[in-house]
Amino acid sequence: TCVINGAGVEIDKNFLKKKRKNKIPKVMLVARMLKDKGIYEFFEAFQILKDKQIKCQFVLVGDIDPLNPASLERSTLEKWQEAKEIEWLGWIDDVEKVLLETDILCLPSYREGLPKSLVEGAAAGIPLVATDTVGCREVVIHKQNGFLVPVKDPVSLAEAIQKLILNSSLRKLMGIESFKMATSKFSSSKINALTLKVYNELCLKD
Repeated sequence: TCVINGAGVEIDKNFLKKKRKNKIPKVMLVARMLKDKGIYEFFEAFQILKDKQIKCQFVLVGDIDPLNPASLERSTLEKWQEAKEIEWLGWIDDVEKVLLETDILCLPSYREGLPKSLVEGAAAGIPLVATDTVGCREVVIHKQNGFLVPVKDPVSLAEAIQKLILNSSLRKLMGIESFKMATSKFSSSKINALTLKVYNELCLKD
């Protein structure tokens, strides 16, 4: 057997030079708007930080999934938006544009395969905060390129995000580690080479 880490991601060494500098740190969650992606925990973490008067901007990127019983209601997301609690951008075709504006990428999911949003975030040199669950552990090394927190634990989620919000140097260091991780483990060139190697080995067996 051979395990291949996803479909790979393009590595742009100049990406970090293009990144916009935000006066207030932006915390992004890129996923379908499902309860299982930890959307409610993300919202609760924001409320905790807001109560502490910690300046930050939480942004949701992704659409609802009406056919999925775990999908949030559009009205819930619109209510958060109208109350100016969390910004909801909905479906975005240009994810790179979103990542250029991201200071911290978050995925408090209950379960994952190999989360593409975290892989792309790592390739963009962004510090990551995710749940300590299968899939997320493949991309996030705790205290190296981000933080892993327990599933369904908004308090721990808020604490991890807070550490990164208040420490720009830590964000930079963990972002560099994310980029190293993506380059060594998830780059398209490495994934493509490994995939071709498997095909070649199978062909030789014939």
